Parts: sequence; C-alpha cells; structure tokens
Amino acid sequence: MNGEATKVFLLSRRWSHHAAHSGYDLLARHLGQPLTGNSRFAAVPPERILWHLNRGMAGYDGEALSLELQAVRHMATHRACMYHFLYADDSYNLLGYLNGWRAHRLVGTYHHPPFKLATYITAKEILKQLSGVIVVGSNQRSFFLRHLPPERIACIPHAVDTSYFIPPADFEERESRLCLFVGHHLRDFRTLKMIIDDARVSAPHLKFAVVLHEEGASHFAHVEGHFTAYVGISDSDLLGLYQRATVMIQPLVDTTANTAVLEAMSSGLPLVITDIGAVHDYADERSARFVPPFRPQQMLEQVLDLISDSNSRRRMSAAARSRALEFDFCPVSQRIREFYLSLRNIT
Repeated sequence: MNGEATKVFLLSRRWSHHAAHSGYDLLARHLGQPLTGNSRFAAVPPERILWHLNRGMAGYDGEALSLELQAVRHMATHRACMYHFLYADDSYNLLGYLNGWRAHRLVGTYHHPPFKLATYITAKEILKQLSGVIVVGSNQRSFFLRHLPPERIACIPHAVDTSYFIPPADFEERESRLCLFVGHHLRDFRTLKMIIDDARVSAPHLKFAVVLHEEGASHFAHVEGHFTAYVGISDSDLLGLYQRATVMIQPLVDTTANTAVLEAMSSGLPLVITDIGAVHDYADERSARFVPPFRPQQMLEQVLDLISDSNSRRRMSAAARSRALEFDFCPVSQRIREFYLSLRNIT
C-alpha cells in the first residue's frame, strides 16, 4: 500500500434498536463508503450449512455471510483498499483469508466486553488474519494482545452525534425529580427494579422514565413504583427525555462503550452509573457518580443527593457536555484515519 491512495469501505450492519442518530455505523458519514449485506439472507444458506461456514462464531448469520461475499466481489475489482468491519463481533469471520490480496487490508472494530468476546469468537485464528483491531473500551485490549502485537491494536472510543444530542436551551427546563434509564444490552435490570421499588417507599417524589427495547419490557411487567416504560419511542421523544430528565441512572453488569451514556452526556445529563468495565473511558468524576456493582441502595442514595443539589447538577451537566464533545464523530474519525495510516506497511 506504500505510495497508493487508500480508499476506505465500511462493512456495516444496521441494528433495528438504533435510533437514526445512534450507532457506530454512522461513521460512514465521515470515513468512507458503506458496503452492506442483505437482510434477506438471514436464514440463507440453511442453518446446518451456515454453522459449518461460521465455525461456531456466535452472532454470525446469513446477513453477515452476504456482507462478506459482497466484500469479496468488491475486492476483486479494486486495489489497495481498507475494509473496515464496524461490528466485527458479529460480521467478520471468513474474509480474513483474503487480507493482503490485491494489497487490501482488513480492520475490525469489536464492541463486546472480554467475557462475551471469549464465547463469541470461537475461531481465535481469525483475529491474527486482520491487519488491525479497534477496541472501544480499554478493558478489551488484553483479550486481543493474546493474538496480535500491540501496534495492530488501537483503543479508539465510540462516537456520539453531538450536533443532535444537545442540552435543553435552559437548565431550568429539566424536571427536577425525573430519573432516566435507557437501553437493554448489559443492563442490570435487577438492580434497577430494586431501586424503583425502594424509591416507591423511601422517595415517593422520584419519577423514573425507563426506555426499553421490546424484549426488555417483560422485566417490568410486575414492578410497582413511580415509573413509565417507553418501548419503541421516536428519535425526537428520546431526545426529549434526555433533555427533560435531571439525572441518568445506569446500572450495568459490564460495559465497553455505552451509546446511551454518550448520548446522555452529550445532552448534558449527569450520571449515576455502575463502576464497571470501561465506564471510566467515557464518564469521569466531574460528570458522574460511580457506584460499585449491584448496590441498589447506594445508587439510590447518590440519585437523591444529586436531586437535592441543583448546583452540583448544573456543574455536572456542563462537564458532561464538555466531555462528550471529545467523542464527537469528527475527532473520533480522525483517530481512526490515523490508525489506518499506521497499518499501511504491515504485511
């Protein structure tokens, strides 16, 4: 690839639960041209044949296979391109055999924490076939160091659309007793339900807005308390909740990058969050209160402390927004481009 201009093509999947302004695949607006698979291939070829093709890779399905086949066709008619799997956890498997063919290079971004990577990536040899790996959380790095030298691994954060997720025009527009929870993946629903139940007795003035995916709604079927569950809300309604709430509460079982946390920070929303995984890669002590895992009472105490202290919330709101600007798509994309350049001489 020396001396040749590098064209970038992004091998992307679009997940149904992502809002229009959310998702890692939005990097296509900044980095290169997207190549997408065909969702109609989700069950094609037959499952038994696909299992042999995917070598037991969890999450790899017909759509992922069609994405790799699309890339093969594209590689055959181009030279010296960078192909970047934006969700390599679920999409990358077989294409590594062609890394280096026609001077092409392959890069993959991984999003899962180490315990999931260990079970999702059964065929570990495919990692060595990549030119480079991007991790979105520092807790992932040690997993990949077992398979790749450090110069081929970059920790580059997830990005957020800071031009869309913005604070309300006036801090006073926030509802002073409204706590917001958003998401499904790696969320600690048990702790959240205990917080809502405890608050019903000890802090009945608190209200909770709980934004869920459809599969998460069942967790709250029998929960009592002052909460409203939102399933399948619009982008504008989601933004409205980020702007109306006064505190985001985010109990987690693990994390790398957390899209909802980034969106809340970009909207100037202070956080009460589980101290776990790579959470400190994104939130800091100026914008968040950190609580050890599985401590519902301690998390509720932190919420109540913030609810009663508008000055602290105002400072944290400004700090959260300032911190989120570091994760805007423009600076994150620039870091990714620099990583591409660093891989040009790798054989």
